[in-house]
Amino acid sequence: MKYLIFLLILSLSSNLSTNYQLSKKAFAIVEGEYEKSHIRGHVIFKQLNIFNLHVMVHITGIPSKLGPRLGFHVHKNGILNPLANTTVRCESAGPHYNPLNRPHGNISSWKRHVGDYGNMVVHNGTIKAQFVDRLTRLHRPFNIIGRTVVLHEREDDLGLGADKNSKINGNSGPPIACGMIGVWS
Repeated sequence: MKYLIFLLILSLSSNLSTNYQLSKKAFAIVEGEYEKSHIRGHVIFKQLNIFNLHVMVHITGIPSKLGPRLGFHVHKNGILNPLANTTVRCESAGPHYNPLNRPHGNISSWKRHVGDYGNMVVHNGTIKAQFVDRLTRLHRPFNIIGRTVVLHEREDDLGLGADKNSKINGNSGPPIACGMIGVWS
């Protein structure tokens, strides 16, 4: 409860201290390659209120040998190496966005990285999903604009695995597609 009150106060104080219009929408164009498959799509973010961010994901071209569930996260940085191949370009986005220094977890948990979105379900090479997140925002705190969404090669174990990497990245494997989040005015 103290955490929720802290977030409310921090959000309200940051909103009051700015004299510009806060972003209500953002998007990311997601691109990548896996073997000979071209993966393409987009993610649309809509700030519903100070606590709820609606996320809509549509990605196509995912090879049939992957899935049926793939890890999907917001990473700390923007894409720092845009001209490189998919792996290098997406890995330049750094680790999962984790300003609270918490272990990896599921989107439904408070004890998680802020950027942990869990798994996306692949059906016939396509992801079509939408969900509401209560941690990521298009404004302070936990602003994701300028960061990167990353689709991973494997299912995210949601931090429930026995090894060290489970608490870091959910054992979701290397990136197969990514896109930098930008303002949609």
